[in-house]
Amino acid sequence: MWKFNWRSIRFKSSSSTRWLNRQKNDEFSKKSKTQHFKSRAAFKLIEINERFHILRNCRNIVDLGYAPGSWSQVIKSSMEKSGKRGKILGVDLINCSPPEGVDFIQGDFLHHETQQKIIDYFNGQYVGEVFGSKKLLAEKVAYPDSEPLDHDIENKTQSVDLILSDMLENTTGLKNIDHLSSMDICNSVMIFSNRLLKKNGSLVMKFYQGNEQTGIENKLKQMFTKVYIFKPKSSRSESKEMFFVALKLK
Repeated sequence: MWKFNWRSIRFKSSSSTRWLNRQKNDEFSKKSKTQHFKSRAAFKLIEINERFHILRNCRNIVDLGYAPGSWSQVIKSSMEKSGKRGKILGVDLINCSPPEGVDFIQGDFLHHETQQKIIDYFNGQYVGEVFGSKKLLAEKVAYPDSEPLDHDIENKTQSVDLILSDMLENTTGLKNIDHLSSMDICNSVMIFSNRLLKKNGSLVMKFYQGNEQTGIENKLKQMFTKVYIFKPKSSRSESKEMFFVALKLK
């Protein structure tokens, strides 16, 4: 006979209450509402930029893990204040409606198809729907998902000033698994950035702390002039998230 699990309901209710109370009392959640950011994550990018000046002189920027769009809001605001014009492209699995001045491609970054679309977008060769653009092209291009990722470092597009990655898999609660998953994502973004970034371009990637982060850090030091590991104040103290900040691609 089926029984109603009151214990599960009480647990979910208690967990939801704690989350709501945390949001209500959180300084950065309050500030995100008053400053009309889509999420408190905006302040993480603001802090990173204040410390490392990653948005200075940037015109073409990729925002990986775009949703809900607060990082692109910060980028757009910075460009408007400096009077610069460029391309801001958000990429995410979740379909989003970006503001004017920001374009968006829905797709899984880890798939070759999505990576090729990003490259084609900045080369002016992308034919397909780009949400946010005033002009939508009707034709579609077939991107074979079975095609292997291009790891040839000499085959560079070099059209982007800054790549931002706020991507992480959904957490499992198992620290080592979550850490290794974040390392896999960072490795894919790092390989992609070597193909797409201009010389002296920059890369910012979120990750979960763990034993394997030194390997990624060492690879970044081979590629970039300066590499930092940074935890913004707006990142919750209990969170294991950190950011690689890699400056000036060699």
